[in-house]
Amino acid sequence: MRWLFPIAILLVSSPAHADITWAVHIGGGLEAGFVTNAVRPDGVAEAGTLVEYISSDGNAGIGATVEAVGRLTSRFEDAEEVKADAMFRWARDDRRFRFGVGAGVRVITPADGTASIHGYDLTRIDLSGQLASWEMSEHAPRMAIDGYFSWTFGCYSDAYTIAPVGDTRPMQRTIGCSESITSTYVLGLRTSVTWQ
Repeated sequence: MRWLFPIAILLVSSPAHADITWAVHIGGGLEAGFVTNAVRPDGVAEAGTLVEYISSDGNAGIGATVEAVGRLTSRFEDAEEVKADAMFRWARDDRRFRFGVGAGVRVITPADGTASIHGYDLTRIDLSGQLASWEMSEHAPRMAIDGYFSWTFGCYSDAYTIAPVGDTRPMQRTIGCSESITSTYVLGLRTSVTWQ
């Protein structure tokens, strides 16, 4: 979480020259890769939040997102997973279209709760386009509803202990990045509030 400190300094030091956006989103899509051990893509759902800083003097900025992930595959349907990504952000002049690219970390806890498996979002791409927006008054923040698309490419790399069955000893298992690559495509809606 050390990467949050420079973001906080940037936000506090120049609030008069920034567009600061907070958004929540929910979406569904498909995931393929070794982690599900399936030859076909499996269903996935995501819900999360985004904080974004775009300079008023330009179109570039930074952002961070945190998401909870759910899968429909029987192997992980009851698992809990959280992903956190830091991103470079870009917005069009009218702020109706936004783009982000970054990377981050992920952790999944299987349903039995015996181990949390850590991993990485090696690449994250996020696109959003404004569907509708409104402003209650001149000094109020602008609210918007966006359509968004995200693509994440990542893996898991960790060692964990498998719970013993009967009189057997606990087993140590290592999962490597090369055997757990996943690629996830999600389409959804995002509600945002922007302060200028």
